[in-house]
Amino acid sequence: MPLKTTTNATIACDKGSKPANLQVTSQTHSKIDGVLIATEKDKEFSANIQPFGFCSISKSSCKCTPTKWEKTLKSKINGNKKLSKDSFMMCGVGGQIAFTDPGAAPFSHSESSQTPLLSTPNADLT
Repeated sequence: MPLKTTTNATIACDKGSKPANLQVTSQTHSKIDGVLIATEKDKEFSANIQPFGFCSISKSSCKCTPTKWEKTLKSKINGNKKLSKDSFMMCGVGGQIAFTDPGAAPFSHSESSQTPLLSTPNADLT
């Protein structure tokens, strides 16, 4: 069963030397087991995403430039699509950022695996 992602979910860049925790700042009220649910707006370097250590592309400390979350859920919080364990995004430097631990409980019935994920690289479905 798919999982929602929450604050302190573990993310990693395939070009970085260490994982980081996602910090949710996009909303303050929707929670699972007392922790905030992540949305597509949680993508700012240093506010939501900490450095991934040494970058194998730039050959220096990570200076992540997140782009847009892909494979988001249809359901939204404050107009922003929720993230799932399958959500990912590319870094402008060249790596792919993905979840290694979503840090959340299973979806509610309304957001089970029967709710399709969206991969919307060029579409705005708001």
